Amino acid sequence: MNREETSKFFQLLIDILTENNLLDKPSHIFNMDETGVQLINKPGKVLTTKGARDVHVLTSKERGENVTVVACCSADGRFIPPTLIFKGVNRKAEFSDGLPAGSKIYMNRKSSFINSELFLKWLKEQFIPNKPSGKCLLILDGHTSHSTDGDMLQVADDNDIIILCLPSHCTQALQPLDRSFFKPFKTYFNQEAQLWMKHNASRNLTRYQAGALIGKSWLRSASVATAINGFKATGIYPVDPNAIPDHFYSITDSAMADTSPERDANRPSLGLPSTSPTSSAQACGRGDEGDGPQITPSKFLQEVSPIPKVPVSFKQRFKQSAAVLTSPENITKRVRPDKHNTTNVTAKKKELRVQKKQLEEEPEKINGATATMNLWPKRKMKIGNAAWNALKFTKRQLKQWIGCNALNA
Repeated sequence: MNREETSKFFQLLIDILTENNLLDKPSHIFNMDETGVQLINKPGKVLTTKGARDVHVLTSKERGENVTVVACCSADGRFIPPTLIFKGVNRKAEFSDGLPAGSKIYMNRKSSFINSELFLKWLKEQFIPNKPSGKCLLILDGHTSHSTDGDMLQVADDNDIIILCLPSHCTQALQPLDRSFFKPFKTYFNQEAQLWMKHNASRNLTRYQAGALIGKSWLRSASVATAINGFKATGIYPVDPNAIPDHFYSITDSAMADTSPERDANRPSLGLPSTSPTSSAQACGRGDEGDGPQITPSKFLQEVSPIPKVPVSFKQRFKQSAAVLTSPENITKRVRPDKHNTTNVTAKKKELRVQKKQLEEEPEKINGATATMNLWPKRKMKIGNAAWNALKFTKRQLKQWIGCNALNA
């Protein structure tokens, strides 16, 4: 983590809470994040005698199906009902068996992860109906599904939702759900999955049992104290920039301290004995040799044929800083262009392609006769439609063409 980025985030947080009168309203401060759970029971540790060769444990399968769980809580300890995302198209009523009241099931055709469309759907169906009236602050990470859709940002701004994006590589310290909720939630889920396997040894754990297991784990972990402690540990509410422990910055601070030139200059020299073969070479060498540097075979080969190095390409990643995503400047930048104009341009291009294809391939029938237009196929693309509209068959003489003046130019 970077101390400078963290300081900017807390300064921006204080400005938002002060301008919108939210310093004493924990019920208006929310954090949203998602996590994935595997529909498989983890065996855990097995107790056996020392030296045992075969140790068995009951498990469902090697790799289970992934399910995304969307969680959101406020600084006063209130949790919004969870939302589950499955991979697929057909949603069945059995998927929601055992979930808390108000929970939602979303289906994603490509994967079980969240995208911009599902996040906008969650914002309309889950967050807006459950948020209090007035201005609300929603804190989330900089995932593309949360920060790049202009339509979603416009909907949030119209419903008095201020979206604050966390800086990159800081969610492990600044995300309340990461600090207090997801770890006990997954622990309870593994316990429920292990207990289910003991009672159903001959069955596999599938998405039909996911709702019941996640619902039990949610009720055990989504407590008021868990949410309050998460916001308190991150210093978001009550606002405390010093709440982040120093060990989150230890790697960066140590790297900066090691590269300090003043520290290197003050280090005492160890005075180690020299290992150069200068003295032995002078004793064994002849006295008439010059004092210049001698070219050895190894040095000469390095100059003539150096060892090739594999070029390493580094992909520059975009670093997200703390920012208000619902600001007017950001919304203007993210909003898509007019769809109507884009549709008209696309339709015109498609019409031109169809006309050119008909001129190239399809034969033209005149009075029962058929003739194929294969005249100058390469020049046709350069001339355009204006010249080719002048090329027509005559009804009486099929072999005669009416040429265009542009062809002779």
